Amino acid sequence: MKPITILKGNTPWNLTTVINPKRYVWHISYRSVQRSFKAIPGDFSLRKKIRKEGLIYKKDWAVFAHNGLVKPEFIFPFCIDHFSFGDSVKTVMDTMTSYDFWRIDTLQLNEEWYVDPLMTSDIEKRYPKMNKHWFICTRQNIPPTALKLFTFKDDNLDDIGKLKINHYDGVTSVNFKKWTDNLTEHVWDNPLEIENTKSLAKAA
Repeated sequence: MKPITILKGNTPWNLTTVINPKRYVWHISYRSVQRSFKAIPGDFSLRKKIRKEGLIYKKDWAVFAHNGLVKPEFIFPFCIDHFSFGDSVKTVMDTMTSYDFWRIDTLQLNEEWYVDPLMTSDIEKRYPKMNKHWFICTRQNIPPTALKLFTFKDDNLDDIGKLKINHYDGVTSVNFKKWTDNLTEHVWDNPLEIENTKSLAKAA
């Protein structure tokens, strides 16, 4: 069987390792088609394009995603955009408001997912603390119906990693506040494109 490949420039990369992903995987994107990690005020052109078309893989390329959410410093593109330049975790979380977090429901998709060979190569060369199985890709389009948009609130970042007391339905529990607690599902009817609602934990 001919191997499935993607091309970066003129270099072919074989998609050889099939992986069974978590139900929810994440594609993190810039908000503008100009793909700047410094948000351009009022420019949500890429967000609107993804909302309308979904995530479309181009010829000889793929749709890339993160297989679940781990520490910010181990997530693409933050590990490239920021930590390669020595930025702190706090600095990265301060900039997360400039990105969109698209949650992909893999139960709605049929095609195979593969371990991302490009990130695997980078991990072997430069990022020994990261796991290649966190980075996956697929040769299928992701329709809008399989996507939910979340954005990151920069509220109470200093509390992340500290104990958090929860009160729900007469029960009190204590856990650590995680950075994912600041991910909220986007409200699409807001004309300014910046309003958020339900937390990740409460989103259906």
